[in-house]
Amino acid sequence: MFAGLLAYDTFLTLSREVECIWKRKTGLVTALFVLQRWTLLLSGIVQNLPTNHPWECVCVFSFMFSSYDWFRRCKSFSILDYVLVILGNIGTAAFSALRVWAIWDCALGPTVAVALASAIVPAVNLFGVAEITSFSTVGGGCIPAVRFSPDIAIRVARVVGYTARSAAIASDALVLVLTWIRTADVWRESKKTKGFKVTVSSLLLRDGTLYFGMLLIMNIVALILHYA
Repeated sequence: MFAGLLAYDTFLTLSREVECIWKRKTGLVTALFVLQRWTLLLSGIVQNLPTNHPWECVCVFSFMFSSYDWFRRCKSFSILDYVLVILGNIGTAAFSALRVWAIWDCALGPTVAVALASAIVPAVNLFGVAEITSFSTVGGGCIPAVRFSPDIAIRVARVVGYTARSAAIASDALVLVLTWIRTADVWRESKKTKGFKVTVSSLLLRDGTLYFGMLLIMNIVALILHYA
């Protein structure tokens, strides 16, 4: 199912992606797009490989690197996944901050607030990865070991996961509130201009409410399902 949805979404938007991203000059927009789309997409592929030993499947990408054996180790596979996830988190944080910076006419206060709130997620995930000391294969799975006792490690993992998810929810909610404030301002100004009518629904869609609203809902649902 994941592979089908992934293929459908990729081919559905590929023509627009080529036109809007890859045919233009490479710059900040390109970097943000790669961080937001392709790193998270690759992470999803890595996490959903149809095998009990997924790190052995990564060898299909070995032509990109000089060492084939590097891909056959559990440790290397896990590090690859962690790097992709954290890079995706950084891309999402940067996009959120730049979005608020743009719709608030380069105002520093809202931009810094969103940047700080969004930076918590990659920072917390990076902390969790930094606590890992080694990896081992148990029952077909790649298991990380940390410097704490098993009981403490479980509690730390829960706290790290809960903190990261809660920070993502707070960040998405903050972006939504700031977006709605600007949407209300634009809508009020449009009411004062004769012959210029704009609906609230069109403003909400234009200002990214649907995008950040879906992120907020998915993070809340994920938090409930994981810790219920």
